Amino acid sequence: MLVFQRKMQSLKVTKKSWNKTAFGNVDNMVVEKQQILPSIQSQIEAANVYELDSLLVKDTQAHENLNFALDCQVFFEKKRLR
Repeated sequence: MLVFQRKMQSLKVTKKSWNKTAFGNVDNMVVEKQQILPSIQSQIEAANVYELDSLLVKDTQAHENLNFALDCQVFFEKKRLR
């Protein structure tokens, strides 16, 4: 039983390290993604017709990235509460 506990502890440390490298600080990621959106939206408002398509694609991608970051934040918050 002691060997199993040691393996589980080792796995926990490895998993924690992987989470930090794969996801980083999720709260900071959300803030960064939220700061990008107003910039893109102001560019869309000032854009001419030729720039509009590429800016709309950037806006869509920024929203998707923000939604992913928010989903990660909710997931990790649920994990913390356990």
